[in-house]
Amino acid sequence: MAFVLTLHAYWRWLVLLAALVAVASAFRGRRGGAAERSGLLFTLSLDLQVLLGLILWVGRAEWTSNVFLAVLHPLAMLIAVALAHVGRSRAKRAAAQGTPGAAAGWLYIASLVVIALFIPRYSWHL
Repeated sequence: MAFVLTLHAYWRWLVLLAALVAVASAFRGRRGGAAERSGLLFTLSLDLQVLLGLILWVGRAEWTSNVFLAVLHPLAMLIAVALAHVGRSRAKRAAAQGTPGAAAGWLYIASLVVIALFIPRYSWHL
């Protein structure tokens, strides 16, 4: 389980990087699928991060005495995943219509804010 925790801790940096790329692509103002492709990368990385988190949540007992890790962090991350997926859906729609994906960008930012607010502070050193 220690390996999964370490992977979960380091993978978050890839999620944050993918989020920044998705936001930049969405607001770049280009028409086409750049925002959709970067949104796909963001949502896939976030989905894997949530899967790792769920494995930890089910497999570890340490979180039971911590309300933040037991309830707030998982719930917030599921909200962040939902925002990212809605953003990707908007980016796909914008790509199909040939319009910029600014709506997707705002949803990616909302997802990124939720993620940043609910990352456990003691784990920033990893």
